[in-house]
Parts: sequence; C-alpha cells; structure tokens
Amino acid sequence: MNRAYDINFLKYLCETLYGVRATKIIAFIIALSGISCISLAQNATTEQKESLEKEFDAVAQEWHTLSEIIDNYEGLAEYCGSADFKKQVITSIRKIHHFDSLIMDKIQAPSFVHENAHEEKKTLKSIEEFESEYRIPSFIEHLKDECDARHDIEKGRKKTANEIGAESYSGQVYLIELELYKYIHHIDKRLDHIEKHLHKIHIDDISGS
Repeated sequence: MNRAYDINFLKYLCETLYGVRATKIIAFIIALSGISCISLAQNATTEQKESLEKEFDAVAQEWHTLSEIIDNYEGLAEYCGSADFKKQVITSIRKIHHFDSLIMDKIQAPSFVHENAHEEKKTLKSIEEFESEYRIPSFIEHLKDECDARHDIEKGRKKTANEIGAESYSGQVYLIELELYKYIHHIDKRLDHIEKHLHKIHIDDISGS
C-alpha cells in the first residue's frame, strides 16, 4: 500500500467514523509531520556543510599537539619505539590530506561561488605545496630515515660518549634533533598557511559541493 493510498484511506475512515472535522485534524498532523521531516533533513545538511572548516581546524590542532612531542630526540624515540604512537602520527597526517582534498574539491567545483578569488588561489596553492612536499609515503620514509639514524647513534653511544664536536654522542643528537625540528615545524607552517587562507574565504558559508 503506497503513501497516497494510505492517506486517502485514512481520510475516508475518519469521515465515516468521526466526520469532516476529524479528517482535517488528521490532515494537519500529516502536514506537520512532513514539515518536521524536511526541517530535520535541512538541519542535518547544514551541519554537514558547516563542519568542513571546523574539522580542518581540529585535525590541524591534533597535528600541532603531536608535533610538539616528536620535534625532539626523545619524541623521535617514542615514534620509533611505539607502534601505537607511530600510527597516531601517521593517521593525523592522513586526516590532513583527506581534508585538503575535500577543500580543493569544493573550491574547484563548478557550482562554487567565488567570492574571494585571491584568497581561494592562495588556499589552493598552500594545499598543493603541502600535498607535494608531505605525501604519506615520503613522510613515512623521512621519519624512518630519522629512526635509522637514531638507532645508529644509540648503537655507537659508548664509543662516542667521550668524543668532542659533531662526532660526539651529544653532537650527533643535536644534529639529528635540529634536522627533525626543521622538518616537523615546516609542516606546522604549511598548515598555518592553509588555515589562515581558509578562514578568510569562509568556505562553509559559500555554496558549492
């Protein structure tokens, strides 16, 4: 039994048993239910559209929290030695790439209303730079190299403990830490640029999907 037949039958039954007034009441309830369903659907769609900028802010903040841990020698040790922490870091980068793609897709969609073309271009450029420099495989490979270097430093620690300069244990730790800090905080800067431009275009307030 389809919806139209159900409604007509209900009206007929009401008229037969209770008169026209009851039928009008039932019709009002049906109409009100329809409005409620439409309203709920619209609210759900609005919440989904409004989440893009906030979601990117959240994943960026998650990365910044992790970057403060892994930008030094001790943090590198945790990354290299903890499978769970390593997975958390890599997952954070994956999330950034995911939302980068969503933002690019929205800006480049034919239906997108270009209200601030200058900032939109800057947003796309910042995302493209991040995507080209910090692809998942290259990110994983870079930190693997850092882990291998750390392993070699720790392996030869007894021999280099009393050395002086760059060949000493402390010198080697300093050099690897300096390189790691530059790499991690360059990611931070790229994310900051994306966020800055994204906030200026207010992507959630513009139609286009």
